[in-house]
Amino acid sequence: MLKELFNTTGVLYSSENNTHMKKNIGNTDKLIRLLLALLIAVLYFTGIITGTLAIMLGILALVLVVTSMVSFCGLYTLLGINTCKRPSEGNMR
Repeated sequence: MLKELFNTTGVLYSSENNTHMKKNIGNTDKLIRLLLALLIAVLYFTGIITGTLAIMLGILALVLVVTSMVSFCGLYTLLGINTCKRPSEGNMR
């Protein structure tokens, strides 16, 4: 079984195959992703979206939740985006 752990530098890594993913999703980004997923769920359960659109948006909602939970987005890596706050120089030790 693959165990994934966060080390103290915010890097998600696996001891089995030595892979790692650096966090690139900040707290505000996580909140927005979770709120969008919640909105999609509400639209689905109230019957506003149905059929193929509901399936596609449901998959998108699942991706949004997973990426916010692991704080990593592969698309952000490809585009060079990082919404994590960087520590200010005065706080670095």
